[in-house]
Amino acid sequence: MLHVSEAQLLADILLAHSRGNVRLWRQNSGTAWQGRIVSQDHSRLVLSPYYAIKLAPEGTSDIGGLVSEIITADMVGRSIAVYTGIEGKTKTGRVSPAQQAFLDMVLKMGGRAGIARSVEDARRILGEL
Repeated sequence: MLHVSEAQLLADILLAHSRGNVRLWRQNSGTAWQGRIVSQDHSRLVLSPYYAIKLAPEGTSDIGGLVSEIITADMVGRSIAVYTGIEGKTKTGRVSPAQQAFLDMVLKMGGRAGIARSVEDARRILGEL
């Protein structure tokens, strides 16, 4: 089997599954910088003034999304959206404690969450298998 990078795995999962009753998106965590570009070349970007932008909290899954589900008759047959977190990892990629804690929290609160090392793993997390 050909080695697939984590970035390619995430792109494959998004392409394969974000349709029908599923909507997925890429979630980045950490800090980014924003400002007016003063100068730029192939390896350097200078911003001034600049400021930090906090992205998603540490441990947030690589992919987030919603899965529409029809709930039972006692809830009048309404559709609901269930939060879904997918942590994409290569065959040898390791899940950090913060990432595992996020997945555990989503599951505990009734969402869908898991680690996907393949498009098929993502399908399982989404309940499509």
